[in-house]
Amino acid sequence: MNIAVYGASGYRGRLVLAEAVRHGLGVVLAGRDAVRLRRAAAAAGLSDPDIRLAGIDDHDAPTWS
Repeated sequence: MNIAVYGASGYRGRLVLAEAVRHGLGVVLAGRDAVRLRRAAAAAGLSDPDIRLAGIDDHDAPTWS
């Protein structure tokens, strides 16, 4: 099972990310800043994170399936 964590580099997003990784869930990190998302992934112990960039107001962003 994969879950998307939008805002994974923010305070709450990092908490959700850490719990998801701890429970063995696959995660997709989503947000506006790739550098911050990579840092959050590294802090959670993810070596090859799936990162998707999109602003919350970006209506033309691709959808994921």
